[in-house]
Amino acid sequence: FTRELGPPSAQQLAAELSRIPPQPEEERRAGELSKQQVQVDLAREVRAAKRRPLERSPLWWPAYEAITEIVMAVPDKWAAARKALDLNPLPFVPMVDDCTSPAEHGELLEKRTELL
Repeated sequence: FTRELGPPSAQQLAAELSRIPPQPEEERRAGELSKQQVQVDLAREVRAAKRRPLERSPLWWPAYEAITEIVMAVPDKWAAARKALDLNPLPFVPMVDDCTSPAEHGELLEKRTELL
């Protein structure tokens, strides 16, 4: 490889691979990839790198906002469903989170057991 600062580019790797003579199947050691296999893997990785990540998709933010609205509507819909079934609406108690303090954890568990 030519010595440059930074990692080699895909074009540099392809140029280096084209300079390597093909090795007969019998001379390769066990587990060693052939030149053709390395070229195929390089082409696959180049194609994968050209794909747009999901976070940059034009649908990312509308989908994120739709999911957030659905999640925010759960407590209201839960109360409405209980009223429709002639049950007392219960306050929505969030799930116990890993980052809550032990005191908050105990309070949330007490509220949950009282309601049930």
